[in-house]
Amino acid sequence: MNPTRKHADAARDERLTALLKLPHDALLKPPEAALVLGLAGPGTLSQWRHHHRYALKWILIGQCVRYRLGDVLAFLASRTIDGLSGPPAGMKVHGGGPGRGHTGPMPQNQQKRARR
Repeated sequence: MNPTRKHADAARDERLTALLKLPHDALLKPPEAALVLGLAGPGTLSQWRHHHRYALKWILIGQCVRYRLGDVLAFLASRTIDGLSGPPAGMKVHGGGPGRGHTGPMPQNQQKRARR
């Protein structure tokens, strides 16, 4: 691993540790919420809001979007799948290949293929 990448990973881990020490009613900006969720960036959250993809609560203050830390952690807990009992009722699990498990609604194009 190159030293620059190692430094960036360490800095990200420090930010995440600091965020997780905040009280659960703390308001997070989208980049901070994305970090806690392990997403590539806040653009994913923007897409989720726009498409009503997941039931992740968010707050609109003027034009600013915020997430309560407790809501983000509760969302993660609700998406946790027990390896023995499988996903909760109504949650479809599908993947795009080895190591690419995806949870949530099945995209339209995959629903059509699954019916054939």
